[in-house]
Amino acid sequence: PEGPKGNPQRVPGPSDPHSISISSDGKRVAYSKLTVSQNIWSVPIPDSGPISIGEAVPVTEGNRIIEEHDLSRDGKWLVFDGYMQGRFGIFKRRLGDGVDEIVTGIDGHAFAPVWSPDGTEIAFYGGPDSLESDIFVVPSSGGVPSRITDFPGIDSSPSWSPDGRTIAFVSRGPQGIGQIDVWAVLRDGADDPWGDPVQLTDFECGRASWAHDSRFFVCNAGYVDSLRISRMAIVARNGEVEDI
Repeated sequence: PEGPKGNPQRVPGPSDPHSISISSDGKRVAYSKLTVSQNIWSVPIPDSGPISIGEAVPVTEGNRIIEEHDLSRDGKWLVFDGYMQGRFGIFKRRLGDGVDEIVTGIDGHAFAPVWSPDGTEIAFYGGPDSLESDIFVVPSSGGVPSRITDFPGIDSSPSWSPDGRTIAFVSRGPQGIGQIDVWAVLRDGADDPWGDPVQLTDFECGRASWAHDSRFFVCNAGYVDSLRISRMAIVARNGEVEDI
């Protein structure tokens, strides 16, 4: 009731406190520690019928948090985002050897890495906080990432076209407000620069999933209002809607 007394001070001790209480004399603090671990597991795909979760085997291990991952086309490498040392970064691992390699880090967090079709590059999104992010591309061997979008707000969920010439992503566009649309950056070849972002949908649509020939992509177009049934839109590379 009397308001704050002085400036706040950091209490030394372990990180990740969950619930906190203070003693009546104000001299001791009790807290519970939140420990979260999320790793990648693998299960074989059966020829038919279900498979027991007991047949799953760990691919990564340890006290870490992994949100998204992608397997290289040759099936030899896994790239993933991982929370370590206070931030999310991009890591890769050759399957079978159990050794993580740092691909890149940025000033902030990095999420949702995806391999380019030829395996030489990795796209991801990231930024300083949860309210701002851009799309980046980095050599899969590691190095300095290149920012290929710079809209205000959140640009996320990069998706390579199979021919490697287009990266689709979702964004609220150059104003950073309004609905989430699918946008894309394009280039003529692997050694050419990326062009400016172009808008591919004018209706709210989620992450793009490309057809094998790169001519179309599918995205989640939300729900039928009264039935709450999810709709999928099929959109051509030039933005023409084929079906919804």
